[in-house]
Amino acid sequence: MKPPTWWAAPLYLWALPNALIGLLILLYAKPHGVNWHSGALVIKVKRIPGGRWVLGQTHGFVVLVKEGTASLLVHEFVHVKQQLVLGLLFYLMYGVQ
Repeated sequence: MKPPTWWAAPLYLWALPNALIGLLILLYAKPHGVNWHSGALVIKVKRIPGGRWVLGQTHGFVVLVKEGTASLLVHEFVHVKQQLVLGLLFYLMYGVQ
């Protein structure tokens, strides 16, 4: 049984600063497709910071992908869940690792 949708609202507010970082990256990334999928804003882009080998990045509930392959999206959706729980702490923990 899934919990009511309104339970997620505080989590999305908690992750909003991370999502704004993702939206700022769009100025560089050249977006060409947007879709709401599995609780995340999936945006197809032409380039992503980090080099040619980077195929996707997640910032809050914003997922930037060069290719929308199923395995890549599954991987990025795990990061969406992590950021909904951790908020800005996600970047700190990701950097420590």
